[in-house]
Amino acid sequence: LITIGAHTVTHCNLARESADVATRQMRESRARIEHELQKPALHFAYPYGDRGAAAAREFTLASEEGFKTGVTTRPGMIFSENAAHMMALPRISL
Repeated sequence: LITIGAHTVTHCNLARESADVATRQMRESRARIEHELQKPALHFAYPYGDRGAAAAREFTLASEEGFKTGVTTRPGMIFSENAAHMMALPRISL
């Protein structure tokens, strides 16, 4: 009933990092989780996740790293039209 995905190693704002650093953050976070759980980490949650921290470049980087989905902190529910934007999914914060 749960899915554990990757985040980053240091909770950095990916948009403020170079593409190389952002990719490394994603990759190392995923590797650590997969090592500990012995299961693939297929999903990614962007630190901070707002428009200033997760935008087109970060969505592309996460996709290139092989993540199936990326979750922002942009408020909203998931509908069928979100299928065209799997690396930029909204979420409901509690």
